[in-house]
Amino acid sequence: MPMDVRRGKTPAMVRQARWGHLLVDTLRRAAMAPAALGHGVVPRPVSRPGTRQTLAAWHSLGTQRPSTARGQGVERVLRARARHGVGPRPDRSEPGACQRRPQPSPHLRVPRQQARARLATAA
Repeated sequence: MPMDVRRGKTPAMVRQARWGHLLVDTLRRAAMAPAALGHGVVPRPVSRPGTRQTLAAWHSLGTQRPSTARGQGVERVLRARARHGVGPRPDRSEPGACQRRPQPSPHLRVPRQQARARLATAA
């Protein structure tokens, strides 16, 4: 789930969702780096969506295998993760702004107290 879409209504739930997102992202990166380095690939071009798909597929298949075959499965997953790379993109340029869904009002860029004071003086 993207970080700009939050379902929590209270500050505590938003904090919990943010920490959960960071934890999952850290675990995914921790799975990518040893897989790439163990197979002689630099970790940076390894695909994050490819890693997510590989881990999801392995999780569903790994529970169905006997424990003796899981060791071979782990080696296959590491090899598959190292192969999921991002191709060369020489003309790629990143946009300066993030795309978001259309909102009915602009984003609040100042503290709420200041925004209320501006509205009170404008009216």
